[in-house]
Amino acid sequence: MTNISLFLQKFRNHKEITLTAFFFLLLYCSIALINHYNFRTYALDLGTYINVVYNYAHFNFASNQVWQAQSVNILGDHFDLFLMIISPLSYIFHSYTLQLVQIIFIIIGGVGIYQFCNMLFENKKNALIISISFFSFYGVFSALAFDYHSNVIAAMLVPWFFYYFFQSRWLNCNIIFLLILITKENMSLWLVFIAFGLIIHFRHNKIKIKRASVYGAIAITWFILLVKIIMPALFDKAVYAHMHYEVLGSEFTEIIKNSITTPLHFFSLLFINHSGNAHADWIKMELHLFILISGGFLLLFKPQFLLMLVPIYAQKLFHNDVTVWGISSQYSIEFAPILFLGAACVINDITHLTTRKFLLFLLPVLTIAVTIRSFDHTYAYFDRTKQRIYQPEHWTRNFDVPKVYDALNLIPNTAAVSAQSPFVPHLAEREHIYQYPIINDAGYIILNINENSYPLLLKEYNKKIIELINSKNWNIVYKQPPVIIFKHN
Repeated sequence: MTNISLFLQKFRNHKEITLTAFFFLLLYCSIALINHYNFRTYALDLGTYINVVYNYAHFNFASNQVWQAQSVNILGDHFDLFLMIISPLSYIFHSYTLQLVQIIFIIIGGVGIYQFCNMLFENKKNALIISISFFSFYGVFSALAFDYHSNVIAAMLVPWFFYYFFQSRWLNCNIIFLLILITKENMSLWLVFIAFGLIIHFRHNKIKIKRASVYGAIAITWFILLVKIIMPALFDKAVYAHMHYEVLGSEFTEIIKNSITTPLHFFSLLFINHSGNAHADWIKMELHLFILISGGFLLLFKPQFLLMLVPIYAQKLFHNDVTVWGISSQYSIEFAPILFLGAACVINDITHLTTRKFLLFLLPVLTIAVTIRSFDHTYAYFDRTKQRIYQPEHWTRNFDVPKVYDALNLIPNTAAVSAQSPFVPHLAEREHIYQYPIINDAGYIILNINENSYPLLLKEYNKKIIELINSKNWNIVYKQPPVIIFKHN
């Protein structure tokens, strides 16, 4: 009875944030889990990481076999140790594990925003308003609609890092720092800039300056060690696998040199289209506008928070791929914690009561308006069906979904499989799974003839299907449009 009483007391003390978090939990599930059920998740990236988690849970090394014919250790692609920690959950939640973990961590991040703001304002109502703004941020929804990435987990730990850092609770701060550090290699670079920002923010506090400096030194050392030595060795290449920034230079030393000698050029690349693709002319400006309206305008009054976002802007806007520049996919999630932590610090410094109330009203209104806009009208293209939970198309497909699951069940759990991208996440809990057209040692091939033919062009995809039908090495064991399953002789 004592435990129940304590729980009820805590609920009464924090019922507003508890109910808010529960509402957004259901909302997020209606996006991510429904997309997965309806085959709107893909080999890259959810299928790959489900297979990685499966292998870790069975004490095997994980590789990038899903999308590479010659596979190597997955840690050479992204150094993500967090997947090892959560891998036992796959015994319970199977192919839904990663999305459930991602959703739970977004809720944890929102509660962290609430705790930080409650500490700052000593006002639960103000803290709730900013946490609602955080939960409603467009980048959270775009990440949920784009499979799974551990940078989402790292971003959701940042509010707690700030909360403990501001309170000088160093043991908790150290634990959160280490968790962020191991989620992905680029998160360590982000931590360097977060440390710089904290040094500026606490420039009159010698203890916190020293702490932030230590965190920054550890993070930059870890980042250099990973991208210059460990990951290239694991990937069997001389360079880091994700140097997709040709406009800046071919490797980190050259990028640093160029940034020092031509800083204005670097700054201009934040705004101009360097791809040569005329269709990408306004993608960067749309991102800036979305961030500015979603609370970014407040960070102009505390530039140290903008400094913390430098690597986030850089990894998006300097990339070779124009689709990374925009507001879609998981690459906007890192803006969320810094935007609303910074906004809270700015509003907290405002002594004029009317101005403070106005900003606390304006922040969620603008954030929600931008998010609604992102669902329907954006310059950057993405599959909006994955987010529009208010339309029937989100909840259905143009084929019989339960029947497709019946077809998947015909494939033995131990068989090696080559599958079209949307099928990979549902078949990834096995030792060998490949994204078609990679076949390797696959005993089964499963295709959906109505799906996008990626990574093949449609003409080549149709040609390969005809070759499989006519092949003496493959038999059709299931054919009910749109699904075809081939079994190797």
